Amino acid sequence: RIRALTADGAHRSTVPVGPSELNRIVFEFRQAVADPAADPRPAGRALFQVLVEPVADVLEEAQVSRLELSLDGVIRYVPFAPLFDGERFLVERFEIVRAHGSAGAGSASGVSATTVAGFGITKAPAGLPPLPYVREELETIVRRGPDDPDGALSGDIYLDEAFSFAALERVSAQRVPNVHIASHFVFRPGRVTDSYLVVGSGRPVTLAEFAGLDLSGIRWLALSACETALGDALGRGVEIDGLGVLARSRGAGSVLASLWRVSDRATSTFMRRLYRERAAGSDEAAALRAAQLDALHGDTDGRSAATPGRDPRAPYAHPFYWGAFVVMTD
Repeated sequence: RIRALTADGAHRSTVPVGPSELNRIVFEFRQAVADPAADPRPAGRALFQVLVEPVADVLEEAQVSRLELSLDGVIRYVPFAPLFDGERFLVERFEIVRAHGSAGAGSASGVSATTVAGFGITKAPAGLPPLPYVREELETIVRRGPDDPDGALSGDIYLDEAFSFAALERVSAQRVPNVHIASHFVFRPGRVTDSYLVVGSGRPVTLAEFAGLDLSGIRWLALSACETALGDALGRGVEIDGLGVLARSRGAGSVLASLWRVSDRATSTFMRRLYRERAAGSDEAAALRAAQLDALHGDTDGRSAATPGRDPRAPYAHPFYWGAFVVMTD
């Protein structure tokens, strides 16, 4: 069942697709978008016909420009931005955010809303690859003084050994309004002690430990790591919360998270554009869309790459590079 709420009221539609068929379509789409060698458009079109087409006329008549999604079941693991209507990806038509209930207001009284704390690791912790582009990612986000020409927002960088759980606790207590974390996150369905975020020493910080943080002073938390938007395994509902949902429950205002394993190099480029948009005054949804369109179009002067991911002018056009990122908010 699909319900679209517009200024004209509620519009309901029922799609004749059973749970097993829906799971199959979602699985095929996620496989296609998470593989930069695959063409995601056929599977994206099939899922668009199920999830969006039944209310497409309503959205067009209401001149909707932003989709605020309230999702459940297996649909929570669908990246909506790369759904394909036969001509365009959904992100080319709408700004997209995910409603995750009420959390903290992200109040940051006494602190400039342009202040950011950037955490990251570049070294290879045990069993995980190094992240060499994290340094560049943080340096294009954080401006560390008037002589720093690159950063978008003023603040501090906590890289490698400086990125400790104690430092994250301290920044949270100081109510810094913007926090960016670029690291490894290992998601394992099961207990809250099985999934963990890696800090600079290589130590795993489990979801259970992360749940002890008070994030109510953070207006924007970017989790630039793999699978931070995932909860339990596909099709089984939620038995444990993923890192993004957990951060929301601990008070973070808006959270950027990912639905699959992301590229270190492409993510660094993606975040540079996103934070330039934030610094220019765009809200979270608009900034995310701008970064996604920038990756999709590259240097194509507003045209989509004919074959996503293979146009040298748009090396990150495939949804693998930009479709994983979602914004969770009120």
